Amino acid sequence: MTSNTIHLLFTEPADVSFTLPHPFMITNPLLTSLQPSGSVIEEGNNTTRISWTKVRSVEIRYYDEGQEHLLFLFAQFWLIFAVVLLIPFFLGRSN
Repeated sequence: MTSNTIHLLFTEPADVSFTLPHPFMITNPLLTSLQPSGSVIEEGNNTTRISWTKVRSVEIRYYDEGQEHLLFLFAQFWLIFAVVLLIPFFLGRSN
């Protein structure tokens, strides 16, 4: 287990279920990684349950609300930066 990532490795194929408590999320694909694909995700009772059948290894990368806010702040910064640079470019081309 490293920062916001969990790796599980099994010697034999196994059915795996993992419950993620409320402050952690896996809904944003830019911040999340679930390997192998084909997992079943169920949400309820302030938890997220992820299940796989017959797998030898599992990797889950999750995030909290703070990381999601930082991603949106980063995206907004670059959007504003792009607009500020593109407006003079397009105004200069029209002349």
